[in-house]
Amino acid sequence: MINFVVGVSLLLGSPSSVLSQGLQINGPECGIPTRGMIVNGSFAEPNQFPWMVYLGLLANNGAGYFCAGSILTRRHILTAAHCTEVEGEPVVKIDAYYGNPDRTRGKMLRVTKMIRHPRYERWTLYSDIAILVVEKPFQYGSNARPLCIPVAPMNILGAETILAGWGRLIEGGVGPQRHLRYTTVKVVPNERCMDKYTWRYNSDVMYCAYRSGTDSCKGDSG
Repeated sequence: MINFVVGVSLLLGSPSSVLSQGLQINGPECGIPTRGMIVNGSFAEPNQFPWMVYLGLLANNGAGYFCAGSILTRRHILTAAHCTEVEGEPVVKIDAYYGNPDRTRGKMLRVTKMIRHPRYERWTLYSDIAILVVEKPFQYGSNARPLCIPVAPMNILGAETILAGWGRLIEGGVGPQRHLRYTTVKVVPNERCMDKYTWRYNSDVMYCAYRSGTDSCKGDSG
């Protein structure tokens, strides 16, 4: 987990440089849904995941795709590094929609800068993390607020974790979905993923989670 904190710090710069821009990570409003708390997932309620952002991507060759991200500060989105390319083609335009689980009704901000982790590897997905900078500050409120990130090592084995996104509902299905969905999976020992994915699983930058009959799918990345 500490690798995640180091990765975010590398991408954002020093904490003082972030604060000098009037931005703050893990402020008092972070990670608080204002409504009670994917494949076979449930529809998200308004304000349940106010940090979620839908990302519409356009690649250099004209191909389009989509991902998800999370509000990190008023100007930054946390997402996956592979969401800055579409099948190897660099992304030249990203529109970020936030403030509504119905992606067609969200507010839109243009992404002006993409910062991938310097150690990102496309084939292994090592250090698959990126920061996006938006043109204007997010308008915080009950429907939009930042995600909290861990600042110290955590033992999450056995924890129930939430997956959320606008991705496909079945493998090979169509996407994106109009409405945000979510599901929960349980963190299990690394050995389970090592046995299944062998060299593709790296416990330094990944954790293993599972629940029968439910999962994330293409388009839920980020």
